[in-house]
Amino acid sequence: KRRVVENGKQEDNGEKETDTDVDDAPPPVQATSPPTSPATLPPDTDLGSRSDQILNWLTSQGISSAEALQTDGSAQQLALQFMTEDGLFLDAPTTDKSTPEGYNFMTRYVLSVLYYATKGDDWQFDLNFKKPTTHCAWYSVLQYVDLSTEFRGVACDQETGQVDSLFMSEFFLF
Repeated sequence: KRRVVENGKQEDNGEKETDTDVDDAPPPVQATSPPTSPATLPPDTDLGSRSDQILNWLTSQGISSAEALQTDGSAQQLALQFMTEDGLFLDAPTTDKSTPEGYNFMTRYVLSVLYYATKGDDWQFDLNFKKPTTHCAWYSVLQYVDLSTEFRGVACDQETGQVDSLFMSEFFLF
């Protein structure tokens, strides 16, 4: 079996080693990621009120239904919880989703829903989702034995900061 190394940690990717497997797709040996810094919410944060404000904004903008946001264990509810406790401390926007503030908030929420809907905690590699950084830093770059690299995660337009592409694959996620 082939071994995959990410940030110095070896993992078995479950594939049988054959000559064509090794020659055609060398395993990644290292992953680099954007820097992150740990953050916590201020101790006086009222999480219930914060959650209600976020829920009200998401429903008023037609991004998610109240039912989906309140369904135990749903990707929407888990993303709402993440947004409530998120280390970036983004408040629910006071503007429409079409404004830069609204777009960034909505995008972070939608990418969080994607993370939970695809069982992000079980992804084979860490793409930095849920880190207290801009959603444009939710990616990882794998380096292979042959020194080629592969980008995985969120790619943003440099000028606008809007999501340009998502680079994901079944191999990468599970």
